[in-house]
Amino acid sequence: MDGFFCALKPATDEQRRLLDTARQVSTSIVQTHYLMARQLRSPFPRALLVSVVCWATLLFTCVGALSTFNALAVTYEALGAASVASAIYLILEFSQPYLGLFRIPHEGIDQVIAALSTGQRSNSGL
Repeated sequence: MDGFFCALKPATDEQRRLLDTARQVSTSIVQTHYLMARQLRSPFPRALLVSVVCWATLLFTCVGALSTFNALAVTYEALGAASVASAIYLILEFSQPYLGLFRIPHEGIDQVIAALSTGQRSNSGL
């Protein structure tokens, strides 16, 4: 990309400004692409999941040991377990942006990558 931008010879101040903007946008796209690739390779920190599970286990063990067996205690334990399970589910769900229930559409980034790889220029006069 640097070679492409260096080959351009802007003549006016407007073209120089547009070239600088294009360089910044290109850098941002490349950084986002690398970030997405790293996140897809290792989508979530395992230490986070282990700490959430250990925290929930400790919490439910302590609460269960201190409470008497009645309907209210069982209801609160079930609601707590459901909330921790949903937190774990959301951690795993949001760690994979292109799969699952909550998806990020991939068409936009695919179009940008295709445009950059074919070397298309915008009609801005550069």
